[in-house]
Amino acid sequence: MSTNKVRLGFERRGIDLPLTAILPIRQVKPADGCFGKYRAVLASIRAIGLVEPLVVHPNK
Repeated sequence: MSTNKVRLGFERRGIDLPLTAILPIRQVKPADGCFGKYRAVLASIRAIGLVEPLVVHPNK
């Protein structure tokens, strides 16, 4: 049996942040290949709401 310890990749507690404090990694442009996927996710959020919380990482 292995005795290696696994570190958490996230904090156990949630933090409420205003949307203005969350910055995108990059802007999504219609010319991007992922734009169709972005529109699909947006349509899903509009139809049923946000199912899972956003995951953010602190800016250095």
